[in-house]
Amino acid sequence: MSNLVLFQLRKSTVALSAISQLSQRLQSTSSQVVVRENTKREQKRVVPPNYRHIYPEFLPDPNMEFRNSVREKLERTDMINRRSRIEIPEFYVGSILAVTSSDEHAVGKTTKFVGICIKREFCGLRANFTLRNVVDNLGVEIKYEMYDPRLQRVQVLRLEKRLDSELLYLRDADPEFSTFPFDMDAEFLNEGAPVPVNPLKVNFLCCISANCFYIVHHRSI
Repeated sequence: MSNLVLFQLRKSTVALSAISQLSQRLQSTSSQVVVRENTKREQKRVVPPNYRHIYPEFLPDPNMEFRNSVREKLERTDMINRRSRIEIPEFYVGSILAVTSSDEHAVGKTTKFVGICIKREFCGLRANFTLRNVVDNLGVEIKYEMYDPRLQRVQVLRLEKRLDSELLYLRDADPEFSTFPFDMDAEFLNEGAPVPVNPLKVNFLCCISANCFYIVHHRSI
């Protein structure tokens, strides 16, 4: 009888030890899963959320018809390689830029243009931006391909945003809103300071109808 009791006690002890080992394994497995999830979250946080506004050309094409994962991957590789050779700083529509590019017909083989960014469009290697300035009472606009190998330097003279996503209405506005000196000095922001938003209201040379699309779609008028 005593042997039977001892056998049952040993059996129950073995069962309890097996259960405790199983519970320890489950706890260790769950802790590993939690650590992996936290690691993944930390890896995702490496890229700040505001980068989607600083580098919009790295985002997928908003038109689903033109999306292609292979093309986008190859283009992003080329874009990163290009950025390793030339600094393309942060800028927005409304920022004042100075762009130096190669020109075989110019004296010194380079040209420099200063202007306000009135438009940014497209993504990938097709990304471009348009600068506008008034030179000798004549409005001049130049569209630059952002990853054009002829670009030698892109300098931000004044980093700021506007209330609108594009400033094409400056073509019909008073020239003073599009006039910037070519010897303009760069203005610097304190490190970590937010990008200022210029709430400037634009005046037009002529009277605009209330039904004009400028009035409907823009806030800086």
